[in-house]
Amino acid sequence: MDAVANRLPMMIVAELIGVPDTDADQLAQWGYASTQLLDGLMSKPELEASMAAIGHLNGYILERLRAAAAAPGDDLVGVLARAWTDGRLERFTAQLILVSLFSAGGESTASLLGTAVTLLATDVALQQRLRDERHLIGAFIEETLRLEPPFRAHYRHVLADTELGGVGIPAGSLVLLLWGAANRDPAHFGEPDEFRLERSGVKGHLAFGRGLHFCLGAPLARLEATIVLNMLLDRARFEAREVGPWLPSVLARRREYVHLDVQPVG
Repeated sequence: MDAVANRLPMMIVAELIGVPDTDADQLAQWGYASTQLLDGLMSKPELEASMAAIGHLNGYILERLRAAAAAPGDDLVGVLARAWTDGRLERFTAQLILVSLFSAGGESTASLLGTAVTLLATDVALQQRLRDERHLIGAFIEETLRLEPPFRAHYRHVLADTELGGVGIPAGSLVLLLWGAANRDPAHFGEPDEFRLERSGVKGHLAFGRGLHFCLGAPLARLEATIVLNMLLDRARFEAREVGPWLPSVLARRREYVHLDVQPVG
């Protein structure tokens, strides 16, 4: 995970935003620390380390914003810096946008890549089939997203009194929306706990949310996964040597590590 899945998405986010890709490893560490903070599963030392990481990330972003305000470029930092200096955007808002991109921008793709490679590394027949039939990679990615969404839940505020499944939920309530469960709804997906490459209606999954909360980075995550999987299948045959446990998390669904035995193709 550290060699590819955790690094590559952050390198791409760094390039899009306009910061050096040499900072990607450090940014990944800070960004993932901020995601873990939302879980509420941390010990006191872990919480202190996570808060320190977020402080470093905020300091880094503020430094970049100030530099871009003095000499704005055409990247996202430059666009936000101009909006800040022109008075169209509060500095805090510009800073928050960048923090959100760094913290969430790598998580979805890293989780997706880890799960996808694990599925292929533990099923040699499926791996070979995708190597031979590349047009199935899109379906493979969608079924992977359905079965193990990168984020399986998030917090939501209830805006008006409502009822769900016969349970009243008053306005102002804080709920945990577990869309990972919806992706395994047997009324919508037959044999939902099984991986099925030819599953019909798989794009009805909710891995990237829906409506106002739909993940804007979904097309980028899919594109990155498609490119990485094609390159892996082109160049290597790989089997799982050791698949790590799932990261302890209420929200994210990511392997702590995936170790592979790799042989070149051809």
